[in-house]
Amino acid sequence: MGSTSLYRLRQAKRRMSHSWRDSKLRLSGAYSRPQKISLCTVVKNRLPHLQQTLIKNLTDNLDYPHLEIVILNYNCPNPDTETWVRNTLGPHIRAGRVNYYLYPDTQTYRGAHAKNLAFRLAKGNILCNVDADNFVGKGFASFISAHLDDGSSYLAGPRDGRGLAGRIALRKEHFELVGGYDERIEDWGGDDHEFRSRLDRIPLTFRPVYQSRHLHAIQHSDELRMTYSGHDDKWSSASVNTRILEDNLNRHIVNPNGQHFGVGRVKHNFEQWIEIDPMAAHADITSEL
Repeated sequence: MGSTSLYRLRQAKRRMSHSWRDSKLRLSGAYSRPQKISLCTVVKNRLPHLQQTLIKNLTDNLDYPHLEIVILNYNCPNPDTETWVRNTLGPHIRAGRVNYYLYPDTQTYRGAHAKNLAFRLAKGNILCNVDADNFVGKGFASFISAHLDDGSSYLAGPRDGRGLAGRIALRKEHFELVGGYDERIEDWGGDDHEFRSRLDRIPLTFRPVYQSRHLHAIQHSDELRMTYSGHDDKWSSASVNTRILEDNLNRHIVNPNGQHFGVGRVKHNFEQWIEIDPMAAHADITSEL
């Protein structure tokens, strides 16, 4: 059998498996019950942004009762970050609306690993990455719930240069199925695009975040984005990451990480250490389609 025919056969088998699993979840009522949503924000030297966006994002979505905000401090060098979280968000942490984690074992910023770790720590069955400079707007959690209720879609912000492309929301089982963001991408740029390309190949239906009230971000320099990168400029970083995306496309890779993604030791809410191990073997996980 030729490679093209074999690829199409694998696609058909994947669609059948995916359709069977979603039908099973619908029969169990999993998609009709209220969905717990986790808005996940990674912080690396972005305290001024977090101070502007976090409380507003939380209060703008108090209408949705099943909401969790995850903050992952990715070894931020500014000690004021943890002090601000403790002093400002203490009541929300005690109420269970906010979960704060510290990952101390890195000096650089590896966006794909950081987002995977935040998603694996999240308690929601719907996950959404929210960059620290993003305002999600009133009713965003309700918007997510309404548009991901069929179990066959994902949401994403526009790739138009406004800093909203990282806003990706999907069901946790789909995140696990594709193995999260490709952790070969260690520097800034392209990890969101690459992640979305594999979600398209499961296949999931892309649904845009289209309402203007959900599409605001603090504008800032690329220099800030590249502070903890291994590259001097975003273009050299992006060129490396583009080659990884093309490699996954050419080899029809749907899960480049296997079971080893979002792994690490974190401290939860200033007290308890948690070890996130590789994922258990999953019958639906495969490296290729």
